[in-house]
Amino acid sequence: HCTVGAKCYDIFECRTSPCPTCAVRDAMETGELARLPEHVAPTAHVDHNGFRMVNDIAATPLWSASGNIIGCIELVRDVSETYHQKRRLKHLSDEYKKVAYVLSHDLLAPLISIQGFVRKLEKKLHEHLDEKSVHYIDRINSNVLFMDRLIKSMLDTSRIVNQDLQFKHTDMMALVQHVLQQFTTDVDAQHVQISVEDLPDAHCDPVRVSQVYANLMSNALKFGRGVDPLVIRIGFSDGTYFFEDNGPGVPLDLAEEIFKPFARGSAEIEGLGMGLSIVYEIIDKHQGTIALDTNYTGGARFCFTLPRHSGN
Repeated sequence: HCTVGAKCYDIFECRTSPCPTCAVRDAMETGELARLPEHVAPTAHVDHNGFRMVNDIAATPLWSASGNIIGCIELVRDVSETYHQKRRLKHLSDEYKKVAYVLSHDLLAPLISIQGFVRKLEKKLHEHLDEKSVHYIDRINSNVLFMDRLIKSMLDTSRIVNQDLQFKHTDMMALVQHVLQQFTTDVDAQHVQISVEDLPDAHCDPVRVSQVYANLMSNALKFGRGVDPLVIRIGFSDGTYFFEDNGPGVPLDLAEEIFKPFARGSAEIEGLGMGLSIVYEIIDKHQGTIALDTNYTGGARFCFTLPRHSGN
């Protein structure tokens, strides 16, 4: 099909007359750049998957030396794959929100009910419970508490994925110091030595980034039990923020696995295995990266990036 001398609406739209919305016409009439960012083509234009093609159309006028519009340049870019991928992600996001709703209502509510009835049963039969019965009730309470924490962690992950971040110019030094204050009791009990080096400000959601440091701190204290002294160093180097400790470290074969949900390394390790997964989701939502420094052999060292300015 020869395109020389053909009309754009014939080539891209399979039409015999100009389109109702025309970037070229708008550019010629206004003298300014005109754009149709996601223009869905007619049903006659489909890709190999059977999806209608989507074009990003931009037109800019050409001016003569005397200041008159003498023509127009039109750029048509195929954005079909990106457009349909965004729609699929939107569908997945909607499905994820439905799952979160089920978790928060259909699963959490029965747990609360179980807790309430167990307490009533324990109170009513307190004087008649033998040692084995008390053990059974304790096991029920322990498992209910575990499920409660698990569901709330999954809900928290869901909120991170689906809610918009509240970006602000953030004093990272002040943010880290505020987080560390929450761990004063544990730090004193374990005789932890903490050093915080100069941290540049970031353009981020301070509430979520506080959660990043809190989860990293919690992990360092948990896995660093028995290390005396436990030394934690927080800083910034080569364009990345880092958090390191001299604890037992992470096996190299788990360097990527630890950021997945429910990753605990082994069944003997306490916790849900959601802490680093949540950290990963927060950094990823900031369009940053986080990784375990596999070259660091003195314990565990996590490096991550955050937007430094509003334009990043």
